[in-house]
Amino acid sequence: MKYRVCCSKFRIYKISQRHNCRQQNLKRRTSFIKSGNMTNETTFVYTVSDVRNLVKETLRSAKSLLKFVDKNMITIFYTPPRSKKGLKRLSRVGRVIEAENITSPFRFTTYKAGYFGEKVHLCEVDTPNVIFLDGDTIVKKNPLELLQYEFDFSARVGLWYRYFNQKIWKSMFEKIGKEPIPMPNIGFMIFKNFCHKEIKEDWLKYLNSPLPNPNPKGYNKEQYALALAISGKKIRWMTAKEHAFVAGGEEKIDTYVLHGRRKPFVRRILQKYVPESIKARAPPKLIDLTRKAFR
Repeated sequence: MKYRVCCSKFRIYKISQRHNCRQQNLKRRTSFIKSGNMTNETTFVYTVSDVRNLVKETLRSAKSLLKFVDKNMITIFYTPPRSKKGLKRLSRVGRVIEAENITSPFRFTTYKAGYFGEKVHLCEVDTPNVIFLDGDTIVKKNPLELLQYEFDFSARVGLWYRYFNQKIWKSMFEKIGKEPIPMPNIGFMIFKNFCHKEIKEDWLKYLNSPLPNPNPKGYNKEQYALALAISGKKIRWMTAKEHAFVAGGEEKIDTYVLHGRRKPFVRRILQKYVPESIKARAPPKLIDLTRKAFR
């Protein structure tokens, strides 16, 4: 254990944990830089708008990323609705580009149709490699290390893909003459070799076209369109050791990126301990109020 002596009071102080953390983070940040010059060829991208807590979540995610990369490697596309306050806050963690909405709004789940930060803007980045991160992610290891593998596109299969009507899903690919692939989760994606530039036109075309819905639990149109556009490229599917889902109960896995929002403590307790018999007798209005209160 290291110590330092304060001569004025003759007391021994342990070196602060904050100082040790900074030294460890500096080692992490430079570990991959020594093995290759990927930093000049890679851009980290967020897409954000003033919907719900996206700005706040993105700030938290970007701060966790800054332990491993420099601020000038982060680009944030800020789409409407937006505000001067949000712009000022986001500028602290990266380069902010005020971009316009270029796709048609769509209904994701129970929310009204709208925009949530259009991910297709990542295709405008000029570097050969792009690493995209959702606002509700926490970076735990240096994502640059994952560039060592051979692929054009890398992501994890979406959690909801297991519920898909495969007949509808495969027919979407057959209609355009492409090989069916699983639906990727777009919370953490890596594009290499200018792949993001090559798929931009197709991704936009499918986003702005009506697509059937194979998912009984939601309408992941952005992910459907990306899967259609990316099919035929060299894909490397991630595992939980690279992209872990909070919704999948994978918080304790040693991973590169942890993705998802934890439910508030009170909500978790209610779901765990309130008997189903009581929930069944609760008035619908009370259930709706509870969901809104702990969302």
